[in-house]
Amino acid sequence: MAIAISLPMLWAGNSWSQEESPEGIESVDAVIRPYIQQLIDENKDNNEDAREEIQKLGDAGVEALVEILDTENTNPDIRQQAIIALRKTNLDAENAVPLLVEILENDANGEVRSSAAYSFYFLEPGGAAQDAIDPLVKALQDDYQHTRLNALISLQHIAPTQFEVVEGFLVALQDDNYTVRSTATRYLGESLSAIESPLELKKTRRKLEETLNNTSIWSVQLGIATALASSGKDLKTAVRFFTELLEHPQKNVRQETLSYLPKIAKTLRENTVVLTCGEKQEVEEGINQMFSYIKDNQESLNQLDGNLDSIIQELENTALNVRISSRNCFSNTLQKWISNYPKLSAIVIYCLSLSILWSLLLYLYPIALLRINESLKKYADFSLPKWLGGFNLPTRFALLVGFYNYHPRVLDAWVKSYINTAREEFNQKQTVRQREIHISIPVVFNGKTIPELSPQDLKPGFKQPRECILIWGEGGSGKTSLALQLAKWAMSDDIETRLCKHQMLPILIEQDLDFEVPDGKSRLTTLIRGLLCDLINSPKAISEEFLEELLRQQRLLVILDGFSEMTQKTRQQIHPELPSFPINASIVTSRIEEELGKINRTTIKPLRIQGNRLSSFMESYLTKIGKRDLFSDREFFEICSKLSELAGDRGQTQLTVLLAKMYADRVVAAKASTHIDYMHGMPNTVTDLMLQYLKILNQSIIEHPLENRIVYRHAKRIAWECLKHSYQPTSANREEVLSVLGDDKNAKLYLDYLENRLGIIKTIDPGEDRICFLLDPLAENLAALYLVEQYESNPKLWHDFLNSLDDKSVQSEASPEFLASVYDCCLTQSENCNIPYTVLENLKARINFSAAEN
Repeated sequence: MAIAISLPMLWAGNSWSQEESPEGIESVDAVIRPYIQQLIDENKDNNEDAREEIQKLGDAGVEALVEILDTENTNPDIRQQAIIALRKTNLDAENAVPLLVEILENDANGEVRSSAAYSFYFLEPGGAAQDAIDPLVKALQDDYQHTRLNALISLQHIAPTQFEVVEGFLVALQDDNYTVRSTATRYLGESLSAIESPLELKKTRRKLEETLNNTSIWSVQLGIATALASSGKDLKTAVRFFTELLEHPQKNVRQETLSYLPKIAKTLRENTVVLTCGEKQEVEEGINQMFSYIKDNQESLNQLDGNLDSIIQELENTALNVRISSRNCFSNTLQKWISNYPKLSAIVIYCLSLSILWSLLLYLYPIALLRINESLKKYADFSLPKWLGGFNLPTRFALLVGFYNYHPRVLDAWVKSYINTAREEFNQKQTVRQREIHISIPVVFNGKTIPELSPQDLKPGFKQPRECILIWGEGGSGKTSLALQLAKWAMSDDIETRLCKHQMLPILIEQDLDFEVPDGKSRLTTLIRGLLCDLINSPKAISEEFLEELLRQQRLLVILDGFSEMTQKTRQQIHPELPSFPINASIVTSRIEEELGKINRTTIKPLRIQGNRLSSFMESYLTKIGKRDLFSDREFFEICSKLSELAGDRGQTQLTVLLAKMYADRVVAAKASTHIDYMHGMPNTVTDLMLQYLKILNQSIIEHPLENRIVYRHAKRIAWECLKHSYQPTSANREEVLSVLGDDKNAKLYLDYLENRLGIIKTIDPGEDRICFLLDPLAENLAALYLVEQYESNPKLWHDFLNSLDDKSVQSEASPEFLASVYDCCLTQSENCNIPYTVLENLKARINFSAAEN
């Protein structure tokens, strides 16, 4: 609604005789000069007659008015009257709007700018009026108050719901003038009520709430809160700011805030009819909150306004109006909708009823939904009526149960039904059994060293849609042991010790993906599918669709163990960076810091056991295996000292987890067999420790054990077969291994003995045509010992070996631990085998002990 703006009184002495003319009148076109002179004389009664005469002139009158406004030196009073006459004549003239915009932006006289701003009120929304929006928004910061006020009036008329206009209203809320502020506040509320598009309303409300929360200017807070309240769009937020402003330290702020309440109540009653049921409920709650505040602070509010009872009455009237309007709001709307759309209503009721049924089942017995879906798959598709498209729909989706098939609660129930079986089967795996005892050690977690890894460190990563954990480090550092510990956490019944809020089933992959699959099938998912069936002892194959959901929703934790030792063909099939990669929860162990497609991943690097932590590690390990009581404190610290010396022989001041465990197991075995001088014969090198480890394993065989020398000989040959190509532990072809074992009659028996009775090697599924060592350091040391024994003093063989290390592909793959083992063996065997001294020097130069230590 327009607000009438009275013209300012002309200054004293601005009258003239017939002989005198006001300054600038002589430049006015003679056609309208008499009428302009009539407009600016002291007699106001003849103004309307003058404008009517100008209007009768038609285009000639408009051109003359435009000429006046286009002349820079025209008297301001004349320009102002020309603007008023133009708005009554023809604002839609071709040059009128651009000329008024120019005056609004650049005229030096405030009254002239004010008249120009108000003129846009007489334009129809859209069309030429759009060109005035930006200048009018800028005019809201004009120095002249009437210009700012008239700019508000025009903006509210030509584009009340436009986002730029709303932002302009926010600027006007900061105005020093009460009239400008209150007008902007009212218009802001009207704009909110007038916006029809839900998206535009949401955008506007977000802007208002953002401004409301980020400003400390009380006038802006009061204006926005009033607009939100009077429009009924967010009364609860408005009440919160009203109560804050009613406690403002400045009394005038409190008084102005209180004066707004009855105005809001009246406007809100008018807007009630257009509010939704939800908005009406929020309005009622907001008014109740305001009542509570007034009741609690009635005494202090009475001091601001003695008319507090009338304010309360206005609020009560509005609350009553809203309650009456809200009665039967939902039922009336529903009945009307059903009568207007009977077929669609039937579909909605059908869907709603089935959704309630399946939702109850989802809450009470979720796994039943999976079974229902499986049973419905065998039925033919359901044909929809023609008016619904007439296409075929699977029966399970026609009954809506198909939409619940892979709900997280369903998947959780399925995992829970197999978790005990999976836990037992997982713990029976040979790799897991050999690492049953896990001792926490310091790790580098995402670049930061922490003393002990816990599930709490990993939980944030599993809140993401896809999590990949890379555990990397040297052989024997405890990578696999740590990965298996994470898998046990993932299966935990205690939510606090899980990796995420739900349980996961671990899938341990230790073999290469070099088997054949049907065209179009993935080797990786085929292998996971088979391993999952084995893990849960399922006689039926898991469907590919269900497996995909288990992987996508992180119900399976896939562990790729020994990724750096896998073949290039296998590595090329692992692309976590691709959107099509099926695994969303994975652990990769590797000897190197894999890039894995440069994805964001959680990196964990187990550290070696430092000297000052060696005793605590040994204490924990011996306690967990129940052998700590075998040793006195003096004996215990002697063991730790000897172990530290053993590592130092290789230039290492720190120990890998595997080395410490092996030494502890050897000491326990020696102590259990004899109590006298049990340290006699303990290994002096890492290679000796590995051989004694084999000896202990072999001595535990009761029925028909092989001689130790036979076990050593064949284990060394197999180890060399696993390392001879790349100088790092990998798998070897089974037939080639059998051929190097020599005796065809006994070769398979020897292989079976090492695999099934000693448990140091294993056959890799699914082809069962390759074998590998379970412990990389064991393979490295045995292969190194075999190499040294075969080459002995032969300079040509050593020359070829050393030259092969210079090959770039070998340099990138060769295990530093293997080279260190070769160096160790050369030192211990140099006298017996007459190894050239140059070989030792050459090896020493190639081994970076500091790098290995780090």
